[in-house]
Amino acid sequence: MAVLIVEGVTGSGKSSTVRALQSCASFRLYDEYRTFDDFLTQFWDDPREAARRAIRRFEAILTEIEQHPGQDYLLERFHFSPIAVGSDPAWYQTINERCAALGCKTALLTIPEDDVHCRSLKRKEYGARDWQSLIARYGSEKASLSVLHAAQRRRIEAVERSGLPFIKVDTSAMTWDDYAVEIARWSGWSA
Repeated sequence: MAVLIVEGVTGSGKSSTVRALQSCASFRLYDEYRTFDDFLTQFWDDPREAARRAIRRFEAILTEIEQHPGQDYLLERFHFSPIAVGSDPAWYQTINERCAALGCKTALLTIPEDDVHCRSLKRKEYGARDWQSLIARYGSEKASLSVLHAAQRRRIEAVERSGLPFIKVDTSAMTWDDYAVEIARWSGWSA
């Protein structure tokens, strides 16, 4: 059994990389709708309650994995995403320990700071508009970009501190098939 977490700031190519991985590896997918759900909206309303809900969700997913050890799993976003948006890392320590016990690895997708505007804030596939209404939330485009930059930095720091094996992939070229092959080989999946 192998468990791979695919992490990255919004627009880093998580979903594109997951689709490419599906063509070169076999795994059960927990997509970001199952793992991350509507964490941001919940977090903005009540950070502690959002964390409690996220932890319950993560615990349930890890229990499912522990109960079915005969297959490989891919988690699109996991406990690093709430940390990246500002949750206290200590709240997720038990989740991280369970991930370590399962031998989880992390593929951390990053984008260059200069690309955050067009890949995270105003994504082409959303008509180059602020599709998450971050400008309204944070008051300006500049403040929104600052939040996105900080989220990428916090995510990198959380992954590095986790103790889980990880591979850092710069997705600036957007060559998803290449990234999938690299990640599949690194994780021990056939590619």
